[in-house]
Amino acid sequence: MAAAPRIGAVPWSGFAPCEAIFFDLDDTLIDFDGGIDECWQAVCAEAAGPGAGFSARELRAAITRVAGFYWSDPERHRIGRADLMAATRAIVGEALDGLGASNEALAAQLAARYRTLRDDGLVLYPGAVELLDELISAGHTLGVITNGEAALQRAKLERFNLIGYFTYVGIEGEAGVGKPDAEAYWRALQSLGCAPADSWMIGDNLEWDVLGPQRLGLRTVWIDRHARGLPENTTARPDHITKSVAELAAAQR
Repeated sequence: MAAAPRIGAVPWSGFAPCEAIFFDLDDTLIDFDGGIDECWQAVCAEAAGPGAGFSARELRAAITRVAGFYWSDPERHRIGRADLMAATRAIVGEALDGLGASNEALAAQLAARYRTLRDDGLVLYPGAVELLDELISAGHTLGVITNGEAALQRAKLERFNLIGYFTYVGIEGEAGVGKPDAEAYWRALQSLGCAPADSWMIGDNLEWDVLGPQRLGLRTVWIDRHARGLPENTTARPDHITKSVAELAAAQR
């Protein structure tokens, strides 16, 4: 089965008619992963002073290795995103252990510094507000379904003045259930009284924002930010593919 055409490459018929459009939050509306490398480089440079026993490059490499393993497991991912500070502290602690520089206090200090830098660096993607405005103006009902800690995700919505756009807000840490659990999508649909076939999900994660909702009958838009195309080993088939919310916003006009 061929992949869906990319929005912008072919005429886009838009979302109408539909009952609701649900958004992912991180790496869809908010640039959550864009500053990872810069933040870790800063933290590692600060940690690798005289007498540290390791270089900034060595610490960065160790953290990359440990983090890759940690986040690769769905169950660890679920537990870790429920408490990002604890997960980051554990990752840094294991990285230091691997360098022969075990230090719980230092791991906690570096984790706190990293999470502060990451939070300070969050920004909305260009076109995010424009897309939401376009959809609201067109009469669409919007919702957000996001994984993560209750306080952190709620704070992002309020910080970037997004909360008022959404008639439904489903945060994993508040609801006790997250994507790709079918209950996360059913709660959103039932809250708004929407039929799956008349609703859309927009997001960057193929499992959470495409496969999960499509199993229930929702239509989907996948954000392929780096224009790499669908992986060969995926069964996901988004209804449409776009590079960004800015491209999707432009297609509404």
